Amino acid sequence: MVKGGEGYNVDFKRSVPSKVKEISDEVVGFANASGGYVLIGVDNENQIVGAEIDNNKRSAIQDTIGEISPALKCDFYPVDVEGKNVWVIDVPSGKDKPYISGGIIYVREGANCQKLRSAEEMRAFFAECAKIFYDAIPCKWFDINEDIDPRNFKEFMEKAHLSNTLPIKQLFDNLELNTDTGIPKNAAALFFGREPERKFPHAIIRCLRFKGLDKVHIIDDKTFGGPLYQQYLDALSWIESKLEVEYIIKGTGPRQEIWEIPLDVFK
Repeated sequence: MVKGGEGYNVDFKRSVPSKVKEISDEVVGFANASGGYVLIGVDNENQIVGAEIDNNKRSAIQDTIGEISPALKCDFYPVDVEGKNVWVIDVPSGKDKPYISGGIIYVREGANCQKLRSAEEMRAFFAECAKIFYDAIPCKWFDINEDIDPRNFKEFMEKAHLSNTLPIKQLFDNLELNTDTGIPKNAAALFFGREPERKFPHAIIRCLRFKGLDKVHIIDDKTFGGPLYQQYLDALSWIESKLEVEYIIKGTGPRQEIWEIPLDVFK
């Protein structure tokens, strides 16, 4: 996590901040999103410097987290990294959103926690908390004339046997990818958008290959972005390149491929 830097699910603190409430603000931001980790003992240059947290500081951190409303359970523990302690606050994605710190709602966006300031932002967030599916939330930044990936869209139209003369808006209406007011939904951006991970940094597929079974030594690490279907194809191609395959030829018929792990498992 440290090597990957701060991001949507990770935040660094060199030491316990003088205003310990900053920690509960970060925790609330993660809880109102998809969860994450606050690492204390890592500086802004992604270097592990270690941190010593005595009982008083530990109590202060637990107290400020205890003031979050509604109550949120987080794990808080040290990890020894080559003799240096990194303290970890493991924050789940909350089940009772929205969570509030000091009367303010924070939400993780990219590598930062943002306050919800406007009524519009709060309405959108409360709508999301009301169990509206993420892919059905209005995506106001997505412009169907500017942000569509043309290659991906063309491939979809061909596979669906649809005419290229069908207006995009009509297609999105038919697929229920627009709201009642005509605004594209998140699903439209995720399936048809050009580089949707620019706005949705967590909407990627990351493939890793480890040496051995302890998941410590990474020998290949690849991240795939772009429209979701293209991510699927890229990830499956990556997996195929890592697997052993046996070819069996019987008679004059076509050869049979026997994969080390059946590809249907990954599909």
